[in-house]
Amino acid sequence: MNAIVDMSKPGIQLICAKDPIAKERLENGLCPFCGTSCNPGIFRDELSIKESRISGLCQSCQDEVFKEE
Repeated sequence: MNAIVDMSKPGIQLICAKDPIAKERLENGLCPFCGTSCNPGIFRDELSIKESRISGLCQSCQDEVFKEE
């Protein structure tokens, strides 16, 4: 699977430079946090798909990161 994240973005490059496991996951279309496949079928809406293209996060990790307390 190819990366769905723009690997040239500065924030993604910084993550990749600091964490080789996250880099490998992102390059393979996996969530950098948990390693889950980030195919479009796992997302609940278009906004979540857009966020995944920015951050590479799967739906579950997005829910955790952006949860309201």
